[in-house]
Amino acid sequence: MYLTRRKWLSFGISFLIGAAALCCFSFFHKMSVGFNPFIFKSYIAPFLFGGCLGANIGMALLRIHLLKEKLEERVYELENLLPICAKCKKIKLEKESAHEGESWIQVESYLTRRMHSECTHSFCPDCLKRLYGFDVNAAQGDLSLLTAAKGHRRKQDSGRPEK
Repeated sequence: MYLTRRKWLSFGISFLIGAAALCCFSFFHKMSVGFNPFIFKSYIAPFLFGGCLGANIGMALLRIHLLKEKLEERVYELENLLPICAKCKKIKLEKESAHEGESWIQVESYLTRRMHSECTHSFCPDCLKRLYGFDVNAAQGDLSLLTAAKGHRRKQDSGRPEK
């Protein structure tokens, strides 16, 4: 509905501008040649021809504008695609100059760079269950199970040498 109204408005305004422009040129041409410029019958052809010409130009400009809007939307969509490795989840950075090679960084570094915020780490319920045997759904707020899961991890880590 809005686009149809916009097309008709563009058509009408372009028609009137084209018609007025060609009638003005016709008026000044008639004055310079020496004809009477105030005979209005002689403006019918320039009015119609100028109106049609102006309307065609206006519709072409409107179409160009609409295609430009669609192109900007598509470019916005493509710019927001994020190239990410399917295995290690590193993100590919764009080359800033022709001399630089491709650069892959960790997700956390990318988010810190782009959003100016720090990342914290936690476990989702599936990983918590797979790594520690702790079922969040079964615990239902029982903190002793969470403490037991943390203690279980500390026992596993205790065999490792300190850095």
